[in-house]
Amino acid sequence: MDAYKYMELISYLRHNFLNHLQVLSGYIQLGKNEKALQYLQKVNVDFKKLTGIVHLDVPEVAGAFLAGEEMAASVQAETSYNVQCDLKGCTIPGPASGRAVLDCMRVITDCMASGPYNEKQYLWLEIYVKEKNNKYCLSFNFISPRDVDDLIISFNKINNELSLHGGYLKWEFSQDGSRLGQVEIFLSYN
Repeated sequence: MDAYKYMELISYLRHNFLNHLQVLSGYIQLGKNEKALQYLQKVNVDFKKLTGIVHLDVPEVAGAFLAGEEMAASVQAETSYNVQCDLKGCTIPGPASGRAVLDCMRVITDCMASGPYNEKQYLWLEIYVKEKNNKYCLSFNFISPRDVDDLIISFNKINNELSLHGGYLKWEFSQDGSRLGQVEIFLSYN
């Protein structure tokens, strides 16, 4: 990520934090202490879900996930993270792996923004950081509201760039009409 994107991210996080303080202040001023406590617990859960991300050993990947959190919020997608490893010893250069994560998050959230959805669906993105097949695997599970041809073209471009550094992407989309998608970024380690 370039310095401009980091500044956007810091601005987003600052705005988000100040918004939380404003909501809490409003509840307290109105004497709605129970509501304030419930809101504070929700905020705590939101911050805890990012704890594993900020401790990744590849700062560019951590920054890309945080920027992706902003992208997901902009389309009102709920995210969840399951971080099972810290990427220690990753042999793919940080800028290349971070760019792949950021580009995947951008493609997925742009897809989510394009709709349409039925009224019973909500937007979600599950992210796993784990080991699989003797590689690090960054897995994105999501619902895709549109045909996948454009997505495949975008993921091919990301794969081509990442393959220059020894990593690769795999993707799969359900054929049953549910429009579930999974994209996996594989990064080697020693």
